[in-house]
Amino acid sequence: MRKKIKYKMLLEICLAFIVPYFGLSLIFRELDRSRFVKYRHNFLDDMALVQKRLDNSYYDVGGNVLFNILGLFPFLTYMVYDYVEINNESYCLFESLCHIFYFSLIFEIFFYLSHRLAHSSKIYKHVHYIHHTMVETIGFGALYCHWIEFIFCNYLPSILGIFSLGSTHINTIYIWMILTASYIVITHSGYNVGNDHYYHHLTYSAPYGSFGLMDYLFNNILKL
Repeated sequence: MRKKIKYKMLLEICLAFIVPYFGLSLIFRELDRSRFVKYRHNFLDDMALVQKRLDNSYYDVGGNVLFNILGLFPFLTYMVYDYVEINNESYCLFESLCHIFYFSLIFEIFFYLSHRLAHSSKIYKHVHYIHHTMVETIGFGALYCHWIEFIFCNYLPSILGIFSLGSTHINTIYIWMILTASYIVITHSGYNVGNDHYYHHLTYSAPYGSFGLMDYLFNNILKL
């Protein structure tokens, strides 16, 4: 039976994602404007040229990102979480960590599969190509994508774990929202933070997953 989610809880879930997304994006924005920009992948010697190019990227992706995060994300969250059993009574840290591990595993599997499908020629040229117009990646542009991609490649993989588990604590959902928002911004920041996603934008090839498990299983680890 459909259960009405409280608007306060819905707002808190949305803010748990939106605040770190914009907060970290702002931090990387300031880094891009500073001397730290030289630590970006594939940095050119002309710092002013790089910073001007990055400034243009923020303007290019802005409208799309705001629509996805401030429009689609709250709407989908309202529709989905009405069907999730949310516990806000007793909180167990160990249980929460186990749930987050499970969410991460589900996200890795379904993000990899949907991302690989998005790179098929028929889907790529109509949907996923939008995200890849951002060759010089920026954290704010992590969710710069077609609305279909946002739903099926980004949103659904992130909530399938919560939905399939059936019942989880609200604090666990808050933590998961914070982690997912932070992760996608950091991996799209363009800085050398121990991930290969920048090279995916550069080469249009592996890695396709989030933390490497599915790429390893399918023998698609990026060779540098």
